[in-house]
Amino acid sequence: MTVADHVSSPAAITERNARQRLRIVCRCCVLALVACQLWVGRYVIDADGTAYVDVARAWLRGDWLHALNPYWSPLYIWLLTGAFAIFHPSMHWELPLVHAVNFLEFVAAFAAWEWLAAEWELWQGPPARPRLVDITGYCVLLWAGLRLTDLWWFSNADTLVMALLLAATAILVRVRRGVATHRDFVLFSLVLGAGFLAKAAFSTVIPVFLVVLAFLLRSWLNRRILTVVLVTCAMVCPFIAAISIANGRFTMGDSGRLNYSWQVTGMSVEGYKENAQSPGPEIQHPIRVLMQQPRVLSFDRHVVGTFPIHSDVAWWCAGYPVRFDKARQLMILWSNIKFSVYAFRCPALLLLLLALVYGASGVASRFARAWFVWLPGLLFAAAYTPVFSDYRYLAASYAVVGFALIAAAWRTEIPQRVARVAVWAIPLITAVALMGADFRHMLPQLIRDTAGQGAPRDYENIQVAEAMRRVGLERDDRVAYIGYDLAAAHVGLEEAHIVAVVPETVTHDDKIWGRPLNFTFPKQDEFWRSSPEVKQQVFSVFRSVGAKWVFADTVPKWADITGWTVAGGSHKFRNTDRPYTYFRKLD
Repeated sequence: MTVADHVSSPAAITERNARQRLRIVCRCCVLALVACQLWVGRYVIDADGTAYVDVARAWLRGDWLHALNPYWSPLYIWLLTGAFAIFHPSMHWELPLVHAVNFLEFVAAFAAWEWLAAEWELWQGPPARPRLVDITGYCVLLWAGLRLTDLWWFSNADTLVMALLLAATAILVRVRRGVATHRDFVLFSLVLGAGFLAKAAFSTVIPVFLVVLAFLLRSWLNRRILTVVLVTCAMVCPFIAAISIANGRFTMGDSGRLNYSWQVTGMSVEGYKENAQSPGPEIQHPIRVLMQQPRVLSFDRHVVGTFPIHSDVAWWCAGYPVRFDKARQLMILWSNIKFSVYAFRCPALLLLLLALVYGASGVASRFARAWFVWLPGLLFAAAYTPVFSDYRYLAASYAVVGFALIAAAWRTEIPQRVARVAVWAIPLITAVALMGADFRHMLPQLIRDTAGQGAPRDYENIQVAEAMRRVGLERDDRVAYIGYDLAAAHVGLEEAHIVAVVPETVTHDDKIWGRPLNFTFPKQDEFWRSSPEVKQQVFSVFRSVGAKWVFADTVPKWADITGWTVAGGSHKFRNTDRPYTYFRKLD
């Protein structure tokens, strides 16, 4: 029997149809799980998401000085801007629309994964165990695209970066296959340019992709590489020129420089990025201190967005020094390496383990032959380790590396009985061990939402914003904040500006891998312990910078709340806090 006869045989056709049905079911399950998770968290937004929305609003109103932000990369912002321009969401629907954009990001990553898998199969042929490989692949995508990115919680470009990294890898597979056309190289350029516009950190992997491309083409002077370089430059240079002109200096983006200044040099920003040392008075735009006891800071010198120091980080941290500190660098590097290794709990590892048990001789060589797949992703993950590693920063890299593990096990003849068990075991482990609470709490919350029993998660943001509109808070009002101001999403919905705060204390825990952030509120507690006369002094300095309202959350149960009104619920950051957001008008 010839190969053609085998491919067209009834048994092969039946097997192919069964595989196609399984893939359709898996696709529907993955997209449904992501959609349900995003719907459950449709009112959830983090501080970064609020800042992205602030910059998107600047684009909408043509405020180019603030829209051309050198810290927040523009591609995700442009997607939000387009969604807002098309749908004009009300306050109630603004956050669900942001999550709809996040869902489209995941769909793009999903499509890029399917493209990469299809290109690999066209090159290597069908996998030895198609069902096991397909299911493992969808589990890897779900783990990286939903769990690592915390897509339902963090509004960011990391899922978009994942889509672009997977797409770039798929094009490299086409190059390796020898079927890439001129259109593929132009598309490769556009993907690399879009990666830079999605996240400045992507610039670290662009040279890696060019070197890999040169090796695959076996030429450093190939005109197709020149095409990639020229088209990529043509795509990113207009934005680089625009932000450079807007900021009066050449810059390709300030996120890398500022994060290095905070993390490694150790520069501290009180209430925001508190690290080893104060930058001193030589910085260009120091934060004003209005009171010492209790501590009151003001951002009235540059009122931009919801929380000015987060919306326009580059302005507030202009002049922050960047210096190499060997001891801190080694500590941070080692901490991030350990965290990155710990974070790689990929579903494909079980498939790789089975492949090593039943075909060890070929697995290592196949992984080595897939070097052009995993090398860019691995180096992209490594680019974060000298500064700061987080799950969502690693998600795109780990999706690609996860695919490389699947590619290494692609042709391994795992016994059928073992494969049947693994087909069920890998999704179960993904759901229970890797997704954890994301899936465990999703179904009960979805049932409660559908039945109308209780408020959706973080719905208090809407409640507070709507309550404040009713009592007269207007767009562009200046407000003060006593509490967890970085999480004050309701102020973003109100389109107000926080101009003064009694700041929280934000520190990194250097004893834990990855140095997670700790938030404590000693200065807020000091305010609540103050005498009525001191509190009135605080309100007076709030008024001095134009604040019309003052909000308070993380309010201890023992605090005197005379004169304060409940605006709505609040996330209970400490067990000793009242679960409300309070306000009072500063007459």
